[in-house]
Amino acid sequence: MARTEIYANHRWTVELDEDKALIRATRSDTPTTSLAEMERINSEMGAILDGMGRRRHLLLVDLRRSPVRNDPEYEQVSSQLRPRLFNGFPRIAVLVKTAVGALQVKRYAKEDRVDLQTFFDEEEALAYLEGRAPIRER
Repeated sequence: MARTEIYANHRWTVELDEDKALIRATRSDTPTTSLAEMERINSEMGAILDGMGRRRHLLLVDLRRSPVRNDPEYEQVSSQLRPRLFNGFPRIAVLVKTAVGALQVKRYAKEDRVDLQTFFDEEEALAYLEGRAPIRER
């Protein structure tokens, strides 16, 4: 897969595989310390995703290295920002490391009314995105 980096900072890397019309957003293990910074980064990423044409791309989000955070302040800001990143893609796969992470992502998806699938295995996620595997029950 030939990927081109289109955005990067200390928390996220966003790459494009034009051959597969696949956008890959990978979260680093750097913790979120400032909610204002989180808002700024999500705004930048949202604008980039808008410019790429969400309807024309699949989205793979890799959260396997992401630190866990669920304090009330984070949850409130996150609930406002998540739809800006996830809405508009025909298929979304989210890679997680743990069952707890999968449950959290599924809860967020339900709250945000976003259709996505969670995976522990990258090949399974890619098979789903590319239509080589059936959509699973949530």
